[in-house]
Amino acid sequence: MSDYEGSIPKLASPVKDVQEIGEILKAELGYEVRRLPNADKSTIVRELNRLILESGANDSVTVFYAGHGQMVEKTGRGYWIPAKASAEDPAQWISNADVARRSRTCRPGRSCWCPTAASRHARARGEDRQERGAVRSGRVLARRSVTVLSSGGEEPVPDQGKDGHSVFAWHLMQQLRNVRYVASGVDVFEQIAERVGQEIPQVPQYGAALSSGHQRGGDYLFEVRRY
Repeated sequence: MSDYEGSIPKLASPVKDVQEIGEILKAELGYEVRRLPNADKSTIVRELNRLILESGANDSVTVFYAGHGQMVEKTGRGYWIPAKASAEDPAQWISNADVARRSRTCRPGRSCWCPTAASRHARARGEDRQERGAVRSGRVLARRSVTVLSSGGEEPVPDQGKDGHSVFAWHLMQQLRNVRYVASGVDVFEQIAERVGQEIPQVPQYGAALSSGHQRGGDYLFEVRRY
C-alpha cells in the first residue's frame, strides 16, 4: 500500500514490492497470484473471504502485505493500515486478530501470512521452529501450518533500500528465486534475517501463528509447482 490519507505518509516501495514478488511466485514457483495494489479495507477483506471459500485441503496460501502497520500500546493490538485509510479513522484499519480468525477458517493444510515493508506491528513467535537439515516435506505436509514472516518487530522499518524495493522485500525476492524444488519457511527466514541484519538495524521475525490453528512440527513450504 502506498496511497494514504491525512497524516499517514505515503510509501514508495510497496506497490513495486508486491508486483515483483507476485511475478516471482507466478513465473518461477508456479503459484496462482492475485495482486491488490493500493487496496482499501473492503477489498482486502473481500479477497481474504474469497480465499477461504475457494481454497482446498491440499492448497497452500501465501498472503504478502506491504504497507503501514500500527501497534496500539494501550491494547497491545496490531493493525494493517490499508490504502485510503487515515490515522484519524481506525474503523478503516484491519486488525491482526481479524486476519488470524480468517486464517483459522481457511481450509488449506498450510498457510503463510506475510505482513512486510513498513509494517511495525507484527509479532511472530518461534515455538515451532522447524529443526535444521533437509526438509522432511511428508511429515510437514501432514500438519496444518500457519506461519508469519515479518520485516521487523515493533520498530519502524525503512520503506526503501535496494533497486526501489524495501531491503526486506529485496532479500525475500532473492531467496524465492533460489528455491529449486522446496524450501522451508524457517530456512528462507534465516537467510533473509542474516542478510537484512548485515545492511540495516532491522530484525525480521518468523514463527507460528498458534491462534490460527498452527500445529506443532509444521512449517510453511515454498514449493516449485512446475518441475
